[in-house]
Formats: sequence, C-alpha cells, structure tokens
Amino acid sequence: MLAGLNNLDNDMRTERTVTGMRSKALDGYWSWGAPWGYRNITDVTGRRVIEPHPQRAPIVKFLFEEYSRGTRTFRELAAEVNEMGDLRSKHGLKMSHQLVQKILTNPIHCGKIDVPTWGIATEGKHEPIVSVELFEEVQNVMRGGNSRTQPRNINNPDFPLRGVECLCGTHISGGYVTGRSKRYGYYGCTNTKCPYKKAIPKQKLEDSFTEFLQRYTPETNLMEALAEALKIVHRKQKRQNTQQTQKLKQKIEKLERELEDLLQLRLEQTIDNRDFLVETDKRKILKREIEVALQNLQTSNADEESAIDFGIKLIEQLPLLWKELEPAELRLLRNSLFPKNIQYTDAGFKTAELSPIYKVKAASGTDENRLVTPRGIEPRFQA
Repeated sequence: MLAGLNNLDNDMRTERTVTGMRSKALDGYWSWGAPWGYRNITDVTGRRVIEPHPQRAPIVKFLFEEYSRGTRTFRELAAEVNEMGDLRSKHGLKMSHQLVQKILTNPIHCGKIDVPTWGIATEGKHEPIVSVELFEEVQNVMRGGNSRTQPRNINNPDFPLRGVECLCGTHISGGYVTGRSKRYGYYGCTNTKCPYKKAIPKQKLEDSFTEFLQRYTPETNLMEALAEALKIVHRKQKRQNTQQTQKLKQKIEKLERELEDLLQLRLEQTIDNRDFLVETDKRKILKREIEVALQNLQTSNADEESAIDFGIKLIEQLPLLWKELEPAELRLLRNSLFPKNIQYTDAGFKTAELSPIYKVKAASGTDENRLVTPRGIEPRFQA
C-alpha cells in the first residue's frame, strides 16, 4: 500500500511538472536546457529563462548567414566553426554536420517556441539570434528553393568562381560546352528566368575577378603600415588578455574553494541536500562559463604576429595567386573579404561591402565599377 501511495505521489508530481512546463511554453518561455547558441539564466523575477550566449550566438548567426548563400555544406560549416576555437556541445562534442543541421532547423533561433508533441507553436519571450526572414531563407535553401539553390560541384577546380552572384541575385555556376574539336568553358546564371542571363567565357570572368582584386589591393607601403598597426593592436590586446586571464583564474580558484566548502557543509549536515545541489550547480555552471572564456583568451594569446605577416602578404599577392588556391580556400577568403558576396556584370565585378583591409584602398580612390545591364541568353547552366 505504501508503495502504491509513493507511485501515486510521483505520478502527481510528474503531472504537475509537465503541466507547468506546458504552461510556460504557451506563455512563450523555454522550459528545458538552453539550445546551442543560448544559455539558461534567472531573470529579475526569479524565472528561469534563456538568453543569447555571448560566444555562441554569433556562431549561430554566422551559420545562418553563410548557409543562406547556398554555397556551403553542413560539413564545411562544421569544420570552419571547429577551427574558431573550443566550442563544444553540452555533451563535450565538437561541432558536427548533424549539429549544424539541427541548429539551422530550430525555430527557437528566430524567436519562436515550437513544441510539436504538445501542439505548441508560439512567439517566444526570448531574444532571437536571427530574423524570421533569414530563418525562412535557410529553410528554403534546404528545400532546394529556386532563389538559393546549391551550385553543383562547388569545389570544382576548373570553375573556382562558382557561387559568385548574378545581378538577379542567383548564384553563377560553370561548365563546359563541347565544340567540334575542343571544349569551351563558360560561366552562367543558374536561374532559367534570369533577365540578365548570358554565357560568360571562363577566361573573361576570371580575368575580370583578377582586375577586381587588383583595383582594391592596397599598395605595398599601405600594406606594411597596416601590418605594423595590426601588430601594435595585437600586442596591446595580448597584454590585456594576460591580465584578464589572471583574473579569470582567480575566479575559478575562488569557485573551487566555495565548492569544497559546500561539500564540507553537506558532510557536516549544516545544509540540506536540496540547498547543496542548487548552490553547487550554480557554481559549476559559472565555472564552466569562465573556463570557456579562459580557453578563448588563451587561444587568442597565440603568436599572431607571424600570422599577420602571412595574411598581409597573401592579400598583397592575391591577384596573382588566387588561381593556385583550392576552391574551398578561395571561397573562405571571398566570404571574409567580401561579406555580402560579389556580383558579376558586363562591366566587371562589384560588391555591396568590402572588408576593412580593402577599404584602405577604396577610401583613397573611386569605385570604377558601375551597374551595367548584360544581355543575351545562352547556354543554359544547371544548378
């Protein structure tokens, strides 16, 4: 009989818990462990809520923005995130392509609370990391939507500029056309309804890209000055990081002492088990967050001056060397140097945004690249 009463009590507790969680979800609050990109906190009213994680939320936004271009795979994005530092999942695992897909399909990141098992789909009270428009655009890419289709064989070394944009906003692909005695390479828009669609000889488009890089690559004296300025900033940041590292280590030592004190209090039965677990969890969570911050600082304290020299030299020689890069490497560089991609027109390439290093040259001259409406349609390129 006692066992039956215990079971009934457990069932009633479970039901009350589920009812409470369902009620919170209906009110727009997430009741479980924070999804990747968020963290659990307690607000001023004592309610457990989620907020964007200071280190991980920018990564989530990066994943959405990059995938929306239609030129990146889950595996490529996972590999790039893993190169950014130690950003392991709550289970201690590195970013995987499965986790990238899970992040990109979770509507919580655009401010929604979606619990299909309870039939709940409502606006959340938490801060979104990405806009609803960007979230829907990514879903469209996953469905193979016409506006953002994935170019075929994006890493084909014969067509390293696959993925740049046409004026219509669709990506340009490339392929060969067989003549009587040889094959001819062409680039072209993958949108069959593109009003600017035309076949662009491979050599013409690639030469235009070289000219585009030359137009914005700063002169050697400017590059050397920029390199020295970056090194000065790095040295200052390194000193600040060293000071911050020491402070974080002291905080970790303090938390470890507090954990030991809590354990001693529990052994002496000065505090009950519930208070012990609550206070211990608080400190363990804070300790983990500080350890992540410490890891990021230690990573950034690596010798970056040689990396600065290498990067400056690469940018300076990029107009001559870009064809020697692997397509995936070139695409990463393009994404960094031209955050909003580049568009091809009859007048050459243009872009809506330059990286800071190219703005050095752009600020001292004029952009000769103007919109020109291409015409003609042939041949057809498949996505």
